[in-house]
Amino acid sequence: MGADGKKVTFPDGLQYVDLKIGTGDKVQPGSSVRVNYTGWLSSGQEFDSSLDRNQTLCAILSSAAQPSGDCTPVIPGWNEGVPGMRVHGERRLTIPPDLAYGSQGSGPIPANAILIFIIRVEKIEAGPQPTPTPTP
Repeated sequence: MGADGKKVTFPDGLQYVDLKIGTGDKVQPGSSVRVNYTGWLSSGQEFDSSLDRNQTLCAILSSAAQPSGDCTPVIPGWNEGVPGMRVHGERRLTIPPDLAYGSQGSGPIPANAILIFIIRVEKIEAGPQPTPTPTP
């Protein structure tokens, strides 16, 4: 899906276009990945970029994850839109508000904002983490 530069749209409104197909391993749901990214509002205003800081982000692609080391959970749109990418691949995600910061917004991101990210996977840090089993 999306390997030929065509837009892929999920039922919940998330869209992606692969800008470059990587050659490394595929990212699995629940993995921790090291990425470079830039994020824009739909107006075109940039609100964040790891490139500006010259520092990759370690993203945990799971809504149930807790921060671990320098890795941090990310918005649901990333959890859904990054798996399937390959190391050194680039993808443009268009994320609806319900899969981003919703009606609350966050910092420079206003409420109900559609977000656009270009994400490049640099490294898979860890495979999917098992869900802890509650003890009786």
